[in-house]
Amino acid sequence: MRTASMSGTSASYRLVDQLRHIIDQTRAEVGTGVKFVLTGTVPATVYEHEAILDGVKLAGMITLIIVALALFLFYRTVLPVAASLISCLIGTVFTFAIAHYAIGYLNLMTAFLSAIVVGNGINTGLILLARYFEEVRAGRPDNDGLGDAIAGALPGTLAAAVTAGAAYLSLMVTEFRGFRHFGIIAGIGMVACWITAFTVLPAALCVLRRGGRIRARPAPAVGRILARMLPHRLGVLLGGAAVVLVAAIGITTYYVSIDPFLHDWDRLRSGSKKLDRARHYDLVMRPAVSASERQKRFAIGLSSAAEARKVAAYMRKINPPEKDKQLFGSIYTIDNYLPKHQDKKLALLKSIRSMIEDDVVNDLDKKDQKLLHRVTPPKNLRKLTMADVPATLAWPFIERDGTRGRIIIASKARRFKTWNVDHRVAFDKALRHLDLPPDTVIGGQSLVIADIISFMRRDGPITILVAILSSALVIFLIVGVGRYAVVTLLCVAFGMLVMISMCALVGVRIHFMDLIAVPITIGIGADYSVNLVARHRQQPDEGPRRVLETTGGAVLLCSFTTMVGYGSLLLSGNGGIHEFGLAAILGEIACVSVALFVAPALLSFWRGRKTA
Repeated sequence: MRTASMSGTSASYRLVDQLRHIIDQTRAEVGTGVKFVLTGTVPATVYEHEAILDGVKLAGMITLIIVALALFLFYRTVLPVAASLISCLIGTVFTFAIAHYAIGYLNLMTAFLSAIVVGNGINTGLILLARYFEEVRAGRPDNDGLGDAIAGALPGTLAAAVTAGAAYLSLMVTEFRGFRHFGIIAGIGMVACWITAFTVLPAALCVLRRGGRIRARPAPAVGRILARMLPHRLGVLLGGAAVVLVAAIGITTYYVSIDPFLHDWDRLRSGSKKLDRARHYDLVMRPAVSASERQKRFAIGLSSAAEARKVAAYMRKINPPEKDKQLFGSIYTIDNYLPKHQDKKLALLKSIRSMIEDDVVNDLDKKDQKLLHRVTPPKNLRKLTMADVPATLAWPFIERDGTRGRIIIASKARRFKTWNVDHRVAFDKALRHLDLPPDTVIGGQSLVIADIISFMRRDGPITILVAILSSALVIFLIVGVGRYAVVTLLCVAFGMLVMISMCALVGVRIHFMDLIAVPITIGIGADYSVNLVARHRQQPDEGPRRVLETTGGAVLLCSFTTMVGYGSLLLSGNGGIHEFGLAAILGEIACVSVALFVAPALLSFWRGRKTA
């Protein structure tokens, strides 16, 4: 038995457009005194899609504006900042061009990737720009300074980009297409933005420097502030970090043990004026068959009409009469629109006609004979078949090629709540354990969501494990096997545990989109830590305070731009996207805090320095 669904929205848009055209024509005829409202599953699908697209546009615009403003305030120059933004946008456009030809469309999870790719992909350019301005302030010649900046920024940013890309690509191990597409697009985006940062941006900086458009300016104060925030006694800092780590491990363990999954998915639905109005009138106009009840329906496709009748009879037989135990609420085939007991009824009508013709008609006068003739069953009566059912009634059971009768339309019993995860999974499990023919095809929104839940619970731990292993492999290959790689991986694990514990403390429950947040946290945890570690590796004689002065500010700026991308998702009308944005922001806070204070302290303390 396999599950099938139709998730495209183009047909829904075409239908809604046609309905709107009909409404416009009708309004022109009847005037403005009549109110027209579109409601039901199809309009709701269109409105939800529109709400998501509106959120994507708003998120992208807000991200771009705030990121540009933050870069200008940090670097206090316009043209180099514009060059870094342009290089990132080129990488983003290249990413979605590949996605267009390789995948062809965006889904609920990949629709808001523009904000994430811009917010996270620009990190490489920011690190390179910070290193370049160091060279400019030192009075280095154009070519030498740019070359040294590239050489200095390349190892850390390469490790960060490839690690983040590997963490994203770990989502490809899941069977859920939405996760796979997210991993592919995000992974390509990280690499593409890294490439443009080391090709487009250096070329632009070279042109601007030769034209006298780049001037030496004082280093941003953010780095000095971070350096002053670092405690002088690193042992005390690491001791406090150890306490936080132990607490995070305890909270995370408890959080996982008490079932952290979100069971009521009603809060994940999109909201907009159109959607709220459609849902209101859906309940007002069709209280007996509301939208939630229609979402309980599903279709079963069999190999023949006879097989459909047999399966429908089997389903009715095993459905107990007690409502609190029922599995199905309704079971329909096209035969429901045909008269029952046709053979007996035809035989009875034939007998009545025979009796009238033989015994009665000759004894009546002409007037009564004429009246009796009108009510006498005709001789050409025949048994009705599914082909006689009007298309207006039979359309749910008609396939694209015109075949009728092979489809069963059924619904879950009322005891199964539409948005309750446990109810969806329980019904899906019970349905799949029925004794159905092996070539049976089952399709329905509820079953698809049940599949997503199953994929999330089964593939979630595997995805996280793959993300950790692939990130560790990349770090070992690029950073090398030693204390630098170990410190980076410790910070990644620390940041991930703190992120999960923060989600537990603020009441964030895990749903299908939050599965993406963990690989993202692994990627950004490596991103920030590895850039600081790479700087310390290049200049090991400098203490952690100097590392924060030079690179810490750029890392904090990277985190801020990424956080803006996630923060813009909080404006989305979709509850799932909103929850994901919140979880990702918590991951940002955890990872950048660990990277800025724990990573330099670990590296310095490892060498025996107990003070900064």
